[in-house]
Amino acid sequence: MKKGLVPTLRFPEFRDAGEWEENPLGNVCSTISSGKDKIDSNGDFDLYGSTGVIGKTLNDSYHGNFILVARVGANAGLLTRANGKFGVTDNTLVTVLKASEKIDFIYYSLDRLGLNKMVFGSGQPLITGGQLKSLFVNFPSPEEQQKIADCLSSIDELVTAQTQKIEALKAQKKGLMQQLFPAEGETVPQLRFPEFRDAGEWAEKQLVGVCKMQAGKFVRASEIKEQINDGLHPCYGGNGLRGFTKT
Repeated sequence: MKKGLVPTLRFPEFRDAGEWEENPLGNVCSTISSGKDKIDSNGDFDLYGSTGVIGKTLNDSYHGNFILVARVGANAGLLTRANGKFGVTDNTLVTVLKASEKIDFIYYSLDRLGLNKMVFGSGQPLITGGQLKSLFVNFPSPEEQQKIADCLSSIDELVTAQTQKIEALKAQKKGLMQQLFPAEGETVPQLRFPEFRDAGEWAEKQLVGVCKMQAGKFVRASEIKEQINDGLHPCYGGNGLRGFTKT
């Protein structure tokens, strides 16, 4: 183990708790290996692949709480948490931690490190169990590990709750748009604000008659900056804001 590591931010009760220790992930895992389960529509158990649950399987090869890592393909390095009884495909690595290790803390440690940076191969991106075993992770005391994991988990819960609210609002907006605009072949929307219910039919016009359209100017990638500074203006592309430029 390598000592001498101290985080920039620490909870008050651990500020004098000493240095963290650096340890290979392989030392805190019983095994790191790919799954072997296959998808089967007749199965009763969730089947995890590189992006999470991808279907059902006949086998409950794993029981408990595990960290999964996408092994191969475009999602190589992606982390997933799995809990309960489930199966795992062969394109996903399963980290089986020793009983004494804090799984939540290790999950957040791996998330912070960004396993996608370890991926290699141009044709078929890949990350191996051997790479993960040799990856060094920093560890404080078990008590501090739990404190950090609890803090980050509470933030994740807030993010999940906000995401659910956003998705609900998106669905509400989609439903309103379908009612506030006339359906195909119609000239009056299904839903109108009270003050416009007797305002008559909508007029149909060609877009070219109500706006001027022209192609944007070519901007070299080297001219686009990530951060806005004095004299720079927003630069938009087909996927939205790309950065800032003097043009």
